[in-house]
Formats: sequence, C-alpha cells, structure tokens
Amino acid sequence: MAQSESYQLRQFTSASLAATRTMWQQQLKTHQKELLESEWERVLDHAGKHINYAVGDQFCYGVFKEGGHAAVAIVVLVYRKEACKWLKLLELNLCPAVDLSLTSHAVDFNKLSSIFAAAVFGTIQLTGTAHPTNVTKLYGRSGTLLAYLEGIQEYIQQSNTVPGLTVSIEGRWLVFEYEAQSDDSTGACHAL
Repeated sequence: MAQSESYQLRQFTSASLAATRTMWQQQLKTHQKELLESEWERVLDHAGKHINYAVGDQFCYGVFKEGGHAAVAIVVLVYRKEACKWLKLLELNLCPAVDLSLTSHAVDFNKLSSIFAAAVFGTIQLTGTAHPTNVTKLYGRSGTLLAYLEGIQEYIQQSNTVPGLTVSIEGRWLVFEYEAQSDDSTGACHAL
C-alpha cells in the first residue's frame, strides 16, 4: 500500500502564488478540452487580491504538498474580528488536475482526503494563532466536500475525545464551537 502524501495549509507569498498560477495554467493547457479556463483564472485572480493577511476580512491560503512551492488547492477564508468572532472556510478550490480527476476513474482518494484534511485542520489551527475565535464554520460547497465534512462530524461525535468541543452540521456548514476561554477574548457567537 502506498504511503499517502502529506499536505499543509500555508499563507501564500508572491512567489508561491506565482508558482501556483504557473502550475495551474500548465494543467489547464494539458486539459483545455475538458476544463473552462476562466473558472480557474477567476480563482487565481481572487487569491492574488487576498494574500495580505494583515488587512481585510477575507484571505486566501494554499494547500501545499510538504516541501512544495505551488498549491494544489486554494482555500478562501472569511474572518470576523469584531463582536461575534468566527472563522469561515467558504471555498476549497482544487487545482485543475485534481478537480478533473473527480469526474474520471483516476481519482486518488488518499490524495484527495489528505488535501481536504490539510484545509480543514489547517483552518481550525488558525483559530489559535492568526484568527482567534471559538467558532469555526466550514462550508461544504461541493457534494464531495460536504460528505467529507459530515464524516468528520460523525467521527468527532462518536469518538468524543475533545472536551469542550461541540460539533454540528447546520445546512451545508460544519460548525465547531469551543468552550469559551475565561477572558472571553474570542467573542464567540453562533449566528451564521
């Protein structure tokens, strides 16, 4: 059995975004008959406008293969910093080659699971560092991602291994609520 690849959620730099754009455009060229180039260009352009992590409330992060310089996925996050703080994962955009594999028999489910896990758990880790909050919401935009999020919810509820954590599905959202800290600096609230 092949060992699964390791991926991590990281901030983009100008260089890593440029490397991602180059890789995605090469993949688009290879699969130009099966894919709509403008859709991926829109994602790449959007990411380019949201990599200043000190300003704004929307940010794009990349899912990178360990040691890699180009992202295999782009994650769009929204962070509400005032009053009711929360962090939402709105989109998980796979690179063209991985996305195309979902409609063929060539899909590598281990790789796909590793990419999803890096995006989901990387987002959760950001709540303790870059975007502090007690509420994290992950949106299941695609049927594949929603099924993955539902599986995470079921696993966490069955294992019940994280004290102070409530996990629920609300429509297409997987919601993590952490017990409030004593100083309540995270300003948690539950409204979508």
